[in-house]
Amino acid sequence: MLSSQQRYRLYLLLAAFVLWGCKNTQTLPEKKKTTTKNNTSPVTIVFEELEETNEQKEEVSVAEPTLSKEELELKTKYAELLEASPKEIELVELYAFIDEWLGVKYKYGGTTKKGVDCSGFTNMLYNNVFKKELPRSSSDIAAVVKSVSKKELSEGDFVFFSIRSNKVDHVGIYLANNRFVHASTSKGVIISSLEHPYYAKHFKTGGRLE
Repeated sequence: MLSSQQRYRLYLLLAAFVLWGCKNTQTLPEKKKTTTKNNTSPVTIVFEELEETNEQKEEVSVAEPTLSKEELELKTKYAELLEASPKEIELVELYAFIDEWLGVKYKYGGTTKKGVDCSGFTNMLYNNVFKKELPRSSSDIAAVVKSVSKKELSEGDFVFFSIRSNKVDHVGIYLANNRFVHASTSKGVIISSLEHPYYAKHFKTGGRLE
């Protein structure tokens, strides 16, 4: 058994040891909380940037070719003449050809600027503008093209008429806003409207060369 004096000394020794241990114990730094960002956010941003880039490339690829001053004037001229938007005047080569032929007199069987008939004019136009060969007569042209309704007509399509009988005997080329160019027997090469009572009455069908 320890005496009271010995126990007292033992308590002092233990107390000194505990105090020494507290002084030499380093407090570990508090672990910082980390928050993981949503991994989908940067990925989404990258995709959005790629999509925008692709859209920009697409816009560049479908951009209209640069037109010369003469071509712009031609578009403006025929947009006003047809009472249409300049955006509807797409085939500048078509209007350039028409511009050279407007006013040429009618001549049955003719194919020159000295005189031309409806199918002759249509043949010359398609050969020069679209580099396509067509049959000589309006009825034969109607036989080789795909039929198109009046509502489906677009720039460069054919418009066929039955004037003297139920068969196709007149042809023209559709432009825009229900206007078409053709060689009229009375006025030569002119631009007319499908809404005119005469042409509305004799309109047969539209056509498209595929």
